[in-house]
Amino acid sequence: MKIPYRCPVCNGYRTVQKPPYIAGDQETWAAASTEPYPCPACNGTGIIWDVEGDQETWGTASKEK
Repeated sequence: MKIPYRCPVCNGYRTVQKPPYIAGDQETWAAASTEPYPCPACNGTGIIWDVEGDQETWGTASKEK
């Protein structure tokens, strides 16, 4: 079973202001368009799908069996 998670890159908004070809630490760039860009992580859906039990929660250790 797949579990939906809100995209951590766009926070579920489906778009980002920075073009996907610009490095993450770059603060300024010149672009011909002022349109928002589809999120490269979720492909513009706002949702990241994961297999149940595959994603580790922040701040918790994985369970050993």
